[in-house]
Amino acid sequence: MTVNRFFSTALILCLCAALRADTVILKSGDKLEGKILGETDTEVTMSVQVTATIKDERVIKRDTIEKIEKVQPDEEAWAQIANFAPGSESLERDEYDRVKAALSYFTGTFPKSAHAQIAQSRLDQFSTEQIRVGMGEVKLNNQWLGKEKVREEQIQIGGRILLNRMKRAAAAGQFPDAMANLDQLEKNFLGSASYPEAVDLGRRVLPSLKAAVEQRQAQLKRRADDEKQRLTTSKGVEHDQLEALIKKETASTEATITAIERSGVKWLPLQPANARSMTALASRVSSETSRLNGLPVEKMRESVKAAEEAEKALSTGNFDGAEKALRDATSAWSANELAKRLQTRLTDAKKAASAVKPREPTPAPAQTPKPKPKAAPSSANNPAPATAEPEETPFFKKPVFFIGLAAVVAFGAVAGKMIAKARASAADTTLDK
Repeated sequence: MTVNRFFSTALILCLCAALRADTVILKSGDKLEGKILGETDTEVTMSVQVTATIKDERVIKRDTIEKIEKVQPDEEAWAQIANFAPGSESLERDEYDRVKAALSYFTGTFPKSAHAQIAQSRLDQFSTEQIRVGMGEVKLNNQWLGKEKVREEQIQIGGRILLNRMKRAAAAGQFPDAMANLDQLEKNFLGSASYPEAVDLGRRVLPSLKAAVEQRQAQLKRRADDEKQRLTTSKGVEHDQLEALIKKETASTEATITAIERSGVKWLPLQPANARSMTALASRVSSETSRLNGLPVEKMRESVKAAEEAEKALSTGNFDGAEKALRDATSAWSANELAKRLQTRLTDAKKAASAVKPREPTPAPAQTPKPKPKAAPSSANNPAPATAEPEETPFFKKPVFFIGLAAVVAFGAVAGKMIAKARASAADTTLDK
């Protein structure tokens, strides 16, 4: 799975870390902050910030310097990569290469730095993550998802990753980056369940971005007025040097913005900036506000909810319920990727259920009993066939019949004797009287 973007949010946050400056304290009490470029026994050459974007080189006589406070090289280098640490999401493979290269350079260049151990630990962690990503896994919200799940749910996972990055960029005040993530989500993962939430977040980001653009435009105007004033008051060599610095800075900013535009990036950065880039960004904010406000976000949310209900119904074998929910989901938002995927699963599940369903037994036709063939009389020359069925013996010829008959006769005889004896006894009694 590939999440395309112009910059990784994690790398942007790192590169935006403020670099520590060297400080030269003059005997007059003034302080100059910047980068010391060179030193001799009599002079110190230093790069100092003239305006918000213009730097100048100054040569300071040592006899005017009270104290020099230098930033150690390892501290300066560490300030640029201090935020390079594994996060809740995995990176792209090329991002791992860039991060690992920066950390490897630090550990190799400053092995005795107080930050070397941390840098090595993070380097090992990124290396381990890169191996898993190379095997097709993805980390999302600190949970590693297997290759098969990533393949099946790549639209949903990609959308969630970009939504998370959009949220972090917005929280950090990096509004163009937040909108750039929304742009990538729309291009690559439009049908994800994260899209409605991303659109809603974009609607909230745009007013903040508009205010930031207006503020930057005001700053550009003030800077231009300041540079014009400095050029007016400066003379001779100082005037020529300042004019050259302004032209150089303007050309550099213009070249950077042109390169960004040619790369196809939809949202220009707030820094560097010039009048042209801020005008373009303000126009983009206006058109995007109208477009996002016109999107049926509520319908999309209804579709996402219906698709989730369909998934639950399908898991319990409720095909009718799943089919109804999917119709609702597709009707509300036809691009819903989960609804499309569940429709395929529902079709397959119904086919599988139909294949294993037992069929009702077909009643056998009534058969007319065949008459038993008569046995031919047997004789010495014509024995009975071995296959002929024997005739059933009548009940009165069976042994049990004779046994029962004998029992009845015996019982009758005993009973007759007892009756006769009783009668004789009665007669004798009568004669005695």
